[in-house]
Formats: sequence, structure tokens, C-alpha cells
Amino acid sequence: MNSLLELETLPVEFTPSIEWKICKATIVVCGSTFS
Repeated sequence: MNSLLELETLPVEFTPSIEWKICKATIVVCGSTFS
């Protein structure tokens, strides 16, 4: 979960947009699938 928090804080300046949320959700799903 630490990596998720890092992802959460990293791109705050970038874009809190729907696209990023989808991207982050995909990373979470992939991480859960492969771990």
C-alpha cells in the first residue's frame, strides 16, 4: 500500500483528472493481479 500512497502524492501537480484515476486504478488492478 506504500507504493499506492506514493502514486497518490506524486502526480498531484500533474493532473487529478479522470484519466489519471483510471490509470491509477489500472495500476492497482495489475498490481493486485500479479502480486
